[in-house]
Amino acid sequence: MRSGWNRLARRTHIAVAAIASGVLISACSAAPTAAPATAPPAAAPTTPPVAANPTQPPPAATQPTAAAAPAKPTQAQPTSASAYTGPSVELTFTNFYTGPDLAIIESMLKQFNTDHPNIVVKNNAIAGDTQISELPQLVAAGKASDVEAHHDFGFPQLAPRGVFVELTPDLLSTMGITSDQYFPNIWDLGTVSNKVYGVPFGATAAVTYYNKTLMQKMGVSAVPTNRDELLTAGKSCTTDAAGKHPGDAGFDANNLL
Repeated sequence: MRSGWNRLARRTHIAVAAIASGVLISACSAAPTAAPATAPPAAAPTTPPVAANPTQPPPAATQPTAAAAPAKPTQAQPTSASAYTGPSVELTFTNFYTGPDLAIIESMLKQFNTDHPNIVVKNNAIAGDTQISELPQLVAAGKASDVEAHHDFGFPQLAPRGVFVELTPDLLSTMGITSDQYFPNIWDLGTVSNKVYGVPFGATAAVTYYNKTLMQKMGVSAVPTNRDELLTAGKSCTTDAAGKHPGDAGFDANNLL
């Protein structure tokens, strides 16, 4: 998404539904058949055994004192690749990765399918504008994919039309996903009317470079902080061979200095 000029622009990719084994890829469209997710095993207690006070002799014990058991490792163990033991399922993942990212997505799905023998995820890459315009009709006809990835700007348009399944707190909890794992402004992009429909899995920040020497030469004394200031500075720094700026009568955009 390209935001206002007063902050870094960003394009965020939001996934909207769970697939399995704690992997949240994207969202199911209405009436999904998502495979159940399995929560990772709880970490072992981290409380160490209490040491005896060295300045006081231990009281006489009437029973033999058992040695303290060594503390168990506190690192959570990864979810087993065979955690999902239900019947075999086949899911379709629709996304807009038709460019250089296509090979990466297909590689990720291939690895996922290898790690989860009971789950087959098929890739369906289409143009982003086509994906947004066609989804409501596909949902109405019962032909929508099980899982989708969308740009964040699609959510305000599509979520109110009932094409996404809500990712409830209980569902997110089974996969170990909480909002505090994300920057609030990024997490909120997948939320519409206080309901979560998508989990962000990628964001791109756009940075604007500027020529300080040119700006000073053209009388631009301050770095633009919003869109209007950027346009004004751009016009001031753009001249044609006759010394005219954009907006001036006779400005020749094909003959710039």
